[in-house]
Amino acid sequence: MEEKVPGGEVDRRRIRKAGPVRIELNMDWDSIGKRFIELCRLVDRLRSPGGCPWDAKQTVESIKRYLLEEAYEVVDSVEKGDPQDVCGELGDLLFQIVFMARIESETGAYDVLDVLDRIIEKMIRRHPHVFGEAQVENAEEVARNWAEIKKHENHGADSAASLLDSVPVHLPALMRAHRMTERASKYGLESGDVDALLDEARKDFRSLERAVADGGGFDQVMGDLLFTLAALARVRGGHAEDLLRLSNQRFKEDVERVESRFKSQGLDLDAVPRGRKAEVWQGIRKERA
Repeated sequence: MEEKVPGGEVDRRRIRKAGPVRIELNMDWDSIGKRFIELCRLVDRLRSPGGCPWDAKQTVESIKRYLLEEAYEVVDSVEKGDPQDVCGELGDLLFQIVFMARIESETGAYDVLDVLDRIIEKMIRRHPHVFGEAQVENAEEVARNWAEIKKHENHGADSAASLLDSVPVHLPALMRAHRMTERASKYGLESGDVDALLDEARKDFRSLERAVADGGGFDQVMGDLLFTLAALARVRGGHAEDLLRLSNQRFKEDVERVESRFKSQGLDLDAVPRGRKAEVWQGIRKERA
């Protein structure tokens, strides 16, 4: 546990002693503090008697889906490349975090101050090269140290826990595959070799062809192939979740181009003969390729 100053606050002296950061910004710390307090008070008003009936009846269980939705909307805004849209979506996400902390404070579980204290303590603890005396040569060494520190943290909480127990079960499947293979690779349990993973993917694909032909075991083989491809994407420096999301967007844009082409001719997509639609669709896909 990090040293604390009177009143239970995290010792900010360790932050101030850390020295200059790489990019210095002229931050208005007083205004940031005031705005955050203003947000907390707004949430308090919503949950208090005389506030909003809808907000007052919410629980952690009922709002968790909104938290997830807001996080995905942030990602969507980032990929659209609109900083102002990202700014707005980050605000929505921050509201959900403060709102959840307010709900839990009513049961005595924790409050927003506990949330802030814990993340500050954790970041100080996991950055000993910034706030302590540790020395690192590069970002890869930072990542290894982070994993080691996290392992000790989890070991202290439950010495019987599996090294994959901390990977959330409810992550999107491709994201979870990425995180699990990443974690396992740090302990030599997952191949980091591109050629080996390519061979594994080819074997999985051949198994998939056999499963399609004889109708047996398709689901498992398809899942194994997707898992292997997620591992391959990670080793190549990508993320299968991100890559598939981008492919989804390209597919959406191609469909919209088909719709637009027929609409410009005064034709409704449903009324166009299947063969004609297939012809235009293949043409548009070839244009992209």
